[in-house]
Amino acid sequence: MQKYLNYSILCIFSWFILFHDFAYAKGKTQALWTASLSGTSADDQFSSSKLVALYAGIQVLHFLHPKFFAKFEAGAVLEAGSSSSLFTNEFEPNNRLSLREASLNWRVFQPLTVRAGALPQSQHRSPLFIDGFSFPASQIILETRKNYFLLHTNSQMAIPTSKSISTKSVGKEKTPTLFTQKFLAGYSKNKTGLFLRATYFQYKHLTKGTAQDSRYYGNSISGIGASSRFIYAYQGWEFGPEGSLNLGNQFQLKAGASFISNQKGPKGSNQGRYAFLEFSKAFNTTLLSIKAEHYRNEADSTPAFYTSSEFGHNNRQGYGGSLKLEFKNMGFNLELKARSSDRIIQNPFQRDRFQFYQLGLELPYASF
Repeated sequence: MQKYLNYSILCIFSWFILFHDFAYAKGKTQALWTASLSGTSADDQFSSSKLVALYAGIQVLHFLHPKFFAKFEAGAVLEAGSSSSLFTNEFEPNNRLSLREASLNWRVFQPLTVRAGALPQSQHRSPLFIDGFSFPASQIILETRKNYFLLHTNSQMAIPTSKSISTKSVGKEKTPTLFTQKFLAGYSKNKTGLFLRATYFQYKHLTKGTAQDSRYYGNSISGIGASSRFIYAYQGWEFGPEGSLNLGNQFQLKAGASFISNQKGPKGSNQGRYAFLEFSKAFNTTLLSIKAEHYRNEADSTPAFYTSSEFGHNNRQGYGGSLKLEFKNMGFNLELKARSSDRIIQNPFQRDRFQFYQLGLELPYASF
């Protein structure tokens, strides 16, 4: 039923594009660009990577109609450096195109919105669930705001893929799917607010290639190569709070958490948790932000291929932090990230200590 709902939404969008009244074809268009330069170091006992990356991206928002618009965000990544690894090439330098979003959005009526295309999964706001991916997906959103209160729910049917053009499939396999149902409620006023969210998730037909890679990132996998299989299914909940407290014109405090429970996984290996605390201080032309993080992601909480590489994926626990400076007058941001984690349980494909460091300079999105 979920698959047919997904296809129906895509058909509706196709029909709308073909037969839409193009009187709005010259609607409002907004185009922005950004660029960043970063240096990354990632090390454990099985691998060592040192690389420099340049990213250049664009974001285009075009309204075909006041209630119908297209959004496109993509860029090119150029990397150089050295990498040695016994099992994976995750941090190996390469040059590639990166698609962050390519979507059609239809505000049918208040409060209903329908989206389809390549949708960013950063919407889940949990590095231990899905991090840095865009999936082919369709989504139905119901959202209402009254005064300072927000109620939001959305249903999504997606096809989980890799970060590149490859879908990590080996031979002919069933199409992998991810169904999510998200609920969000909260209050926000004058930079002070509190939001509570809960997301039900269910993966099906994950590919053998994804299983093979996830073996090295902490999951329990049987077989090798084209015979790789996930031992456990992935179906459960991700939930947590996120809030901010305005401490005056110059100070702000933010905090949040993410908890994951895979109902199909074994006890002692099916949970994940992440928490952060961030303090910001505004100066005349500079914003300073300091963030502290703690995380524990057990082996089979979620498919490890899709979790954060910066945290070492699954079967790890540790700490992280970042220091960020936003220079408003000069038009760039400078950020330093550092993370260190240890293995939770014995795994022959993972070594105990994983360390990640990154220094980046970013130009925020600006008009052409």
